[in-house]
Amino acid sequence: MLGAIIGDIVGSRFEFNNILTKTFDLFGPGCGFTDDTICTCAVADAALHATPYRDALLSWCHRYPNPIGAYGGSFARWLRSPNPQPYGSFGNGSAMRVSAVGWLFNTLDQVLLQARLSAEPTHNHPEGIKGAQATAAAVFMLRQGASKSEIRVLAETRFAYRLPRSVNAIRQHNTFDETCQVTVPQAFVCFLEGTSFEDTLRNAISIGGDSDTIGAIAGALAEAHYGIPESIAQQGLSYLDRPMLDILSQFRHRLAAPPLDCPRPARLPRHPLSQCHHGKNPLAPIALPTASVPAHYPLFAKCRQTAAQPFLHPHQHPHHYSPTSITRALTPFRLKLVAHGNVYPLPLFVVSFHIPSILVPHSFFVQ
Repeated sequence: MLGAIIGDIVGSRFEFNNILTKTFDLFGPGCGFTDDTICTCAVADAALHATPYRDALLSWCHRYPNPIGAYGGSFARWLRSPNPQPYGSFGNGSAMRVSAVGWLFNTLDQVLLQARLSAEPTHNHPEGIKGAQATAAAVFMLRQGASKSEIRVLAETRFAYRLPRSVNAIRQHNTFDETCQVTVPQAFVCFLEGTSFEDTLRNAISIGGDSDTIGAIAGALAEAHYGIPESIAQQGLSYLDRPMLDILSQFRHRLAAPPLDCPRPARLPRHPLSQCHHGKNPLAPIALPTASVPAHYPLFAKCRQTAAQPFLHPHQHPHHYSPTSITRALTPFRLKLVAHGNVYPLPLFVVSFHIPSILVPHSFFVQ
């Protein structure tokens, strides 16, 4: 999701002033979030809270009535309508706003369904729906460890897109086009030829055309494949206001997301964790089988906070969590390993946290 937002911000100043080179500052005067970011947050909000996508889009876009670059003409009329109805659009708005769906649902069928539902309030043309589904499916597959060759097959076979020959070929002949049929394949090629998150964005902006939206779609794919370098993430976040930061925080909390620049490992096996045990000592480390968790995939212990309990910030070996502040007490909880989208229940334990003067029970999990 943040990858799409950063792609939008980077491309915002070039949407109507294309730059046909990869040599430019990612951030600078004129950058800001556009309708792409606003609608991305709206779709994430709806998916997080199981509310209608139509209602979320109306709420978020009315909150930001005058974004950089403005809303598209048909979408603006939809927003002003007393009874907004789908208007058969095949514009790329359905694809640029859908990235969160690829992260928040756990099967490809769910992702395809939710992508369609996120498009239909406005972009109910088959090409508009296809653009949203292709983008969300690619994000989903990439976060599961799919290769670029598999993403190419997805685009060309399942969604019947004719991908352009190369980024350079697009750059030489591109014109401004806001349709899914043109911009979604372009964004895919920018990602497929990219060598990093940043290089993918530079590809996307350098081809011209609808720069912010191509950047958003390509950035969504690149984030799922490469992660986001922390320096770029922090610069992108600096352009957002509190409601957007709140949605991003909720989104990352739902995913128990790893650090922004952590490479995503290949899909983990559904390991029963039969070797994982607590042992006789209640303070003994909980050993996670290293065969199930790649060494570069960090594990963080997180607890649900209360006013009395600050966030527990562990600095532990990546395959052990040894909580010295936890003792056997009164409250049962279910420990889970949440690893790259898979949830593994672990044995039942009884714990609580010591806090001065009181004993506050908590549930916690290990990512």
